[in-house]
Amino acid sequence: MVSDFEANGDIHSRLEAIKAQGVPNYFGSQRFGRNGNNVTSAREWGQDKFRVRDKSKRSFYLSAARSFLFNQVVSARLENSTFTAPLLGDLLVDSSETLQLVESTENAVSQIQSGQWKITAPMTGDNALPTAQDAQALEQSIVDQEPDLLKVIRGNRMRHERRAMRLYPKEMRWEVAEASLSVSFFLPAGSFATAVMREVIENHEGEQDANFNQ
Repeated sequence: MVSDFEANGDIHSRLEAIKAQGVPNYFGSQRFGRNGNNVTSAREWGQDKFRVRDKSKRSFYLSAARSFLFNQVVSARLENSTFTAPLLGDLLVDSSETLQLVESTENAVSQIQSGQWKITAPMTGDNALPTAQDAQALEQSIVDQEPDLLKVIRGNRMRHERRAMRLYPKEMRWEVAEASLSVSFFLPAGSFATAVMREVIENHEGEQDANFNQ
């Protein structure tokens, strides 16, 4: 529930749009630690400023590094209007986690619009990006901006994975009162409620949920 909520005239239409069209599947701020400290530590680790012997800390830093790079790709595709528009060489994923390479954007558009397939972004690993052509060029240009994060990811032999860029809340319901908003929904494992609520509230305070600067 959101208290001290000032509803405006388009709140219902915005909620309907979220229910139908989904939201960016961002990793939430809890993945990055207080003020993004896990990402900062991962960079410093990559700069050889310290060694990480504790297994739990290694896991936190590696998870934060990969999640941050994923969020960066999602943000870039939102900014260049390719979040819902497939690129040549994109990898699509269906509900059974089957991946499909986009060799025709025209065919991919119809597959995405049907709701059966989603465009993915990288959970970066130590191997080459499995995308191709335009999609690979875009993703590579973004992850290459973080050499220190790439160093720790590759140095720890992380396996490359793919994650859908769009998240659809299930069984979404809401109730708007005079000064509060109550929203309920179900999400698949590994998704963050903050990704949905940041679109509901729309003010995007605490932008580190998505694409914070370090």
